[in-house]
Amino acid sequence: MGTKFQPNVTFPLFLIFVSFISLHWISSPVDAASQPDTKIIPDWPYVDSDELNAPKPNLGPEIGEGLAHYNVKARREVINGKDHLIVEGVVVNITEIDISVPLLRVSLLDGFQRRLHKQVISLPVKDLMPRETIPFEVMFSEPSGLARKVHIDFVLP
Repeated sequence: MGTKFQPNVTFPLFLIFVSFISLHWISSPVDAASQPDTKIIPDWPYVDSDELNAPKPNLGPEIGEGLAHYNVKARREVINGKDHLIVEGVVVNITEIDISVPLLRVSLLDGFQRRLHKQVISLPVKDLMPRETIPFEVMFSEPSGLARKVHIDFVLP
């Protein structure tokens, strides 16, 4: 004859006790002054909130500051049996002063904003006068089918 199954009553009681102690410990207020060391990770660099809100140093203008791109259009074409994506648009100086023109980077991003393809081009002018525009066109040969967005920015050489 085998032994008869006896349910363990103490284990559920233990779980109730541990749950009660955990909830009590989590909900009890902690006095930081009574704690000898409140750092979770020893020697972790401490950053005061005033440092986070401090004004950033002026490192000069952003790359391409004062320039904008507009009327950007993307179209697909088949050239010599290969799929191409052509991105075209216009760069304009939106300020009242002459601006030096940096390189233009056109990127194709996937749905997670990851760069799949990029091309960096130089525009045919060195400087743009106020309100002056310059057209651009970039051709991607056989772009990924995962591309969902065109991103345009300015970069240094």
